[in-house]
Amino acid sequence: MPAYDAFTYLAPVQFALYQGMLNAITRASGPALALHAREADPLDELVAVQAVPPMLAFICGLPMVRHNAAGREPLLPVVAPVYAHPRYENRAEYFADVIVRRDSAYQSLADLQGATFAFNDVGSNSGHHMLRHALWVSGAPAPFFGRTLPSGAHSQSVRLVASGQVDCAAIDSTVLEQMLRAEPTLTSQIRVVHSVGPYPVPPLAILSRYATRLEQFQAILSQPDAALSQLLGEYGIARLEPVSLREYESIWLMYSTVEQAGYQILDL
Repeated sequence: MPAYDAFTYLAPVQFALYQGMLNAITRASGPALALHAREADPLDELVAVQAVPPMLAFICGLPMVRHNAAGREPLLPVVAPVYAHPRYENRAEYFADVIVRRDSAYQSLADLQGATFAFNDVGSNSGHHMLRHALWVSGAPAPFFGRTLPSGAHSQSVRLVASGQVDCAAIDSTVLEQMLRAEPTLTSQIRVVHSVGPYPVPPLAILSRYATRLEQFQAILSQPDAALSQLLGEYGIARLEPVSLREYESIWLMYSTVEQAGYQILDL
């Protein structure tokens, strides 16, 4: 049985979840799937520089739709997690939670004008673009922040806020919840002052050349075996739901609208 690669461009704190999903596919259908954490921008490397591109990718919805809009070999969503927390209303959605230090004076998004902002990656939906769109819609001036700082990961952005090195950051709500479960002491160090969303949650996607396996993988993951069911529970996930590109059109509309407006919040 041939082996295939899978890439994850998502938060490292959820790597075990992604590996567990791939293990479930292997147990049920046979193909060995090797998961690799990637740091490069998927728009640059996913297909273009890979001699043998990956079969699957855990990827933010925004780089997925931007990748497809660039005319490259399409990525097709397979499944997305539906988180059990009531705020998600039983849908495959998530938020960008804007956090500050718990002891800071900031009480609202407007208060953060002139503050120092950490972002995980310039291409991140939750860490950058969702907030950028929300500020543009609100009529906030640009530049809005006094200084912006790339952190490299949501988890690092959280720690920069908690330590007081930056004033605020926008964090994938599901990643933040996972961090708070793993490190309850963070609750006494940070708080959420604003939430943007919801938008469709990052999916597992498959390269279109492997599309004949899409429905098979959807069936395996949406009807998880005992091992995967236990893992999903540990991550606060109620189920994995089959999704399609249609669900991610709202992300493309958000991004393309604010791009055309030329509104920026990062001092790059």
